[in-house]
This record gives sequence, structure tokens and C-alpha cells, in this order.
Amino acid sequence: MEIIKINKGEKCHLLTALESTSGRRVFCKCECGKEKSISKYHFKGRTQKSCGCLNLKHGHTINKKRSPEFLSWSTMIQRCYYEKTEGFEYYGGRGVTVCDRWLGNKGFENFLEDMGKRPKGMTLDRTEDAIIYSKETCKWSSKNEQATFKRAYGKLKLNGVSETKQGKFRAMIGYEGKKYNIGLFKTAHLASLAYQACRFALYGRYC
Repeated sequence: MEIIKINKGEKCHLLTALESTSGRRVFCKCECGKEKSISKYHFKGRTQKSCGCLNLKHGHTINKKRSPEFLSWSTMIQRCYYEKTEGFEYYGGRGVTVCDRWLGNKGFENFLEDMGKRPKGMTLDRTEDAIIYSKETCKWSSKNEQATFKRAYGKLKLNGVSETKQGKFRAMIGYEGKKYNIGLFKTAHLASLAYQACRFALYGRYC
């Protein structure tokens, strides 16, 4: 049987190994702050994302389903720390993190205390250009606010971002005399983040 060795500091999604081992289990620390022993096969095979915090209900459920607040919190965590999450490159990949208060053993409870219940039809919004999710930089935004923000983006004429006839946003960048298509995005915000990330990769700076 092949011996699977895990080195101290090795990462698996939200988990970091706290010891070097070739045994059956490895002691890890999760981004939420909890320490837990897990199977080395799950760690090495990257089939376990966290200590279990992403699946916890924290007593906050509706009809046995996770509440809107918990879904917003767990989505925020995954965007910042789980590289396989859609859009990770524009959040965690760009250095966006979550404040310690929302990451500890009582991370979700603190998040709920700071943000309150999510009003119907609203989503979690982070202040533009803020690199950390926290009480000071976040709010619940309505569809009308998002629409206003979308129109404001169009008026600002963000570098590298244009709106298509279908209402989506295209990000493009110029490099060595040629223009390259970065992709289509649902919002101008995501398109702008993609443009900025690409610009930094090519030129070493944002604009």
C-alpha cells in the first residue's frame, strides 16, 4: 500500500495541516478557527473542503433548510477561500478576505449579529474596492440599488468594460498592440474585477 505523506503547512481548501504525518489521519486547522483531525485520504484527495463549518446549520434553519443569512455567509467564505468556487479569482484570488470576527468559532453568529436578517430580495454587498468583508464594508442591497449601481457603472465608463445588447458585460484588455477578450460577466462589477486582475497580471498594477 502506498504511503501518503502530508507535510506541515500543506493546504486543502480551507484546511491547513498542523503537523507532518504519514499516518491515517492528520490534525488540521480550518479557516473558521476550529482544529480537527481528518482522514489523510480526504485531505490529499481534496474531497473535504472544511472542518464541517460550511455545512453547519448553527440552529439557523427554515423548514430544515439553511437560512438565507447562512447561505450568504457560507458563499462569502467560499468565494474568499475555496479556489474551485465560481468567481474565486475575483475574490480570494485578488486578495479579498473575511474579517476575523466572521471567521472564528462563532463566525456565523457574529455575522448574523452584525448584519441582521437578510431582507427578502436582497443580497450581501461589499463596498466597492474594499478588500475585506466586515460590518463596516458590507450591507444588504436590494434589486433597485443593484440596478442603480449597474447604471452608475455604465456612466462611469469603466476601463476595459462594455455592456452588450443582451445586458451582459464584456471585459477586454489591450496588450502589445492587440485587444484580448477576457470574458462575459453578469455584472459590471465582476467584469471590472476580471479586467483589474488581468491588468495586474500583465502590467503589475491596477488602474
